[in-house]
Amino acid sequence: MPPDTSPPTISGVAAAPNPQEIGGPVNVSAVVTDDRAVAGVEIALTDPLGAPLGPYAMAYHAGTGRYFFERSYAVRGPYAFTLQAWDAAGHRASASGSFAIVDTTPPTITGVLADPDPQTAFQVVNVSAAIADNEAVASARLRVWDPGGGLAVDAPLAVDPGTGRYFDARPYGVPGAYAFTIAAADLAGNVASASCAFRILPLPDTTPPVITAHGAVPDPGELGATVRLFARVTDDTGVAAVHVAVTDPAGGLLGNFTMALAGPDYVHDAAYAAVGTYGYCVWAEDGGGNGAQACGSFAIRDTTPPEITDARGAPDPQELGGVVNVSALVADAQGIASVSVSLLLPDGTPVGPLATAFDPASGRYWMARAYTGLGTHACTGRATDPSGNEGTAQGAFGVRDTTAPTVAAVASPDPA
Repeated sequence: MPPDTSPPTISGVAAAPNPQEIGGPVNVSAVVTDDRAVAGVEIALTDPLGAPLGPYAMAYHAGTGRYFFERSYAVRGPYAFTLQAWDAAGHRASASGSFAIVDTTPPTITGVLADPDPQTAFQVVNVSAAIADNEAVASARLRVWDPGGGLAVDAPLAVDPGTGRYFDARPYGVPGAYAFTIAAADLAGNVASASCAFRILPLPDTTPPVITAHGAVPDPGELGATVRLFARVTDDTGVAAVHVAVTDPAGGLLGNFTMALAGPDYVHDAAYAAVGTYGYCVWAEDGGGNGAQACGSFAIRDTTPPEITDARGAPDPQELGGVVNVSALVADAQGIASVSVSLLLPDGTPVGPLATAFDPASGRYWMARAYTGLGTHACTGRATDPSGNEGTAQGAFGVRDTTAPTVAAVASPDPA
């Protein structure tokens, strides 16, 4: 057999896929033949930083008839490679090529969290997320918008060495809803973002309302007429409710009433059915449950005299010696203490005052007696209430004599 003087031939050099995503495998292959036999094939590479990789032996794939070398690459950029093939006689051949490793995948942002949520004003909120990339995270940034829509934070995120999470921890002072976005970029400039929100609560309210004024109008009030209880209340966060408890002159609770806002004051209007001194206590409460109390008193009096109506004598006129019933209706808000009748007889003689009785069936006060004097009898009714107020009414009735005299039989003298 003649000596081997021909080197192998290398053809169909290929790298697939090209470009390849960082971290993915690249298969470099070629067809290598020799007139006798191929003794070996190897590949040597240079990475994007100029560092040599290899040489590595290339395997033969019987199905494709190609020599190949496959591996993944963690550095992004262009890779150069050279294939060397030799036969048993030591003759060599070479072929060169290249491929690129690229990064088109943005970082992943997961586990976005604001802790705690909600948080009290001026306390720290930790905004964090897990951020990863197939190459490396180049930067991570937090942007936070306050409840009014203004940009409150625009700052880079730090890495917690214990958890590996990216975070920003700071206090927020304005109560309300905050929106935030975390943006991350990798070395290739790919960008990802994730958004969420958290809420800031107002500081706990520990300041009670202030009752700046309170009282009753009018004071004293009239029996049966409306009296307005009022209270002027202020609070730094707002008044939630105002109530007033009212006690009667005997100390009994009349009720605990909700006061309504009327202008600058909280008010409760009511009429009262007994004379005396009433007590009240105003209780004001804010939304934080803080309360304030103020107490006072007011008087109810009766200055209105009883009212006497429909005063009459019956029958009118009456026959001489007959009974006349003098009566009237008497009313008073507090009640009737006494009712009397005074008479002025036709001859000018005063009679009375005379006590009256009350007839439940008719609701009238009355006094009945017989009269022996002819003419007009003037009468004055007087009624008093428990407060000493006196009401009067005037009237009159007549007494007449329409009965003819009667003549008795008279015996004549005996002439004998």
